[in-house]
Amino acid sequence: MRLMNMKRDNKKIIKELFGSESEIFSLLGVGVGFLSFYFLYFLWGITWEISFAVAFALGLLVGFILDEYYFEEHENVEAKNVSKAVEEFEEK
Repeated sequence: MRLMNMKRDNKKIIKELFGSESEIFSLLGVGVGFLSFYFLYFLWGITWEISFAVAFALGLLVGFILDEYYFEEHENVEAKNVSKAVEEFEEK
């Protein structure tokens, strides 16, 4: 019975595990980099130097694009939260 009352929000769990959404996008970029390296080096037989450089650049690009997209979508929400916290701090 106690387990049924412990229903949690998925966003809350993700924030506890990773800290913030920005870190999740970095992890996705790393994952894309690893997959790209695997495909380029092991499956297509491209030298590891070129595979690593391309995979590294692609992983960074994906991480930055996802981070910028999230920032554009949620910029106002985070700014409101910061200003609200500042106002609460000034009241004390």
